[in-house]
Amino acid sequence: MGEHIYYALKNIKWECCTCGLPNFSSSLFNNTVFETSNTFSYLSQSTGASEADISFNHPNATSSPTKVEHKRNDLPLRILVINCQSIKTPGKNAELANVIESTQADIVIGTESWLKPAIKSLEVFPSNFKCYRKDRESREGGGVFLIISDKYESEEPEQLKVDQECKLMWAKIKVQGSKDLYIGSLYRPPDETNPQYLEILESYLAKIPTNKGAHLWLGGDFNLPGIDWIDESIKPDATHKTTCGQLLEISKNASLDQLVTEPTRITETHSSILDLLFTNNDTLVKLNTDNPRHLRP
Repeated sequence: MGEHIYYALKNIKWECCTCGLPNFSSSLFNNTVFETSNTFSYLSQSTGASEADISFNHPNATSSPTKVEHKRNDLPLRILVINCQSIKTPGKNAELANVIESTQADIVIGTESWLKPAIKSLEVFPSNFKCYRKDRESREGGGVFLIISDKYESEEPEQLKVDQECKLMWAKIKVQGSKDLYIGSLYRPPDETNPQYLEILESYLAKIPTNKGAHLWLGGDFNLPGIDWIDESIKPDATHKTTCGQLLEISKNASLDQLVTEPTRITETHSSILDLLFTNNDTLVKLNTDNPRHLRP
């Protein structure tokens, strides 16, 4: 309102149409001086602005803060399960780098690395990934590894360090706004029939705090094509039926779902599911089996 209207209204009695209370004389407040750092001025159109210039829906100035949305670059988290058949073979590290780039993988669960302690991780893996590996020292072949993008905070939990001959590696990832994610990589040799091999896996699964909400992904080459993962049963013509039954029982006891149902190894004569991915929360995983990953020599 204009200044002249403001002064005219202070001597006129009126009632508020909203609350029904009368106005109060401004003289009640004229006898006291309050010192304040806040300044004010009368509402006035002395600037010459017309009603057409005034926008009630989109004011020229506002005290409301501007909302700034920060897009996260750590989700969705992409994981790659891969059988390397010797990552130290000439050209294999470049092939692995190309696969990681094409799939935009953040985590790689790898088996059959065929590495030895004398080979440094930076010689074969991308420099922007943190590497966790367990090499087979007793003989050629085997070996597992996990490589995790350095944009995630990861570590190898002390309680999950595997000292046995079992080719098993664990890492823990901290994901912003979520419970910890435990990643495991396992390689089971085709001729391994000792039940203790998978018993070691079961003992380490029991150490992961899934009962407190932790997420779990376990992948690798289990070399057990005799399991029908759709029906969760053992095929009639399966070899190593005892070991197949042992793995099925372990996964059920740990409340794990196995997600791979399409062949991961295809030859001219047959196809089979050897590479598996287990999780305790399948609603968080979207599986892509259109292009199984095997780095052949």
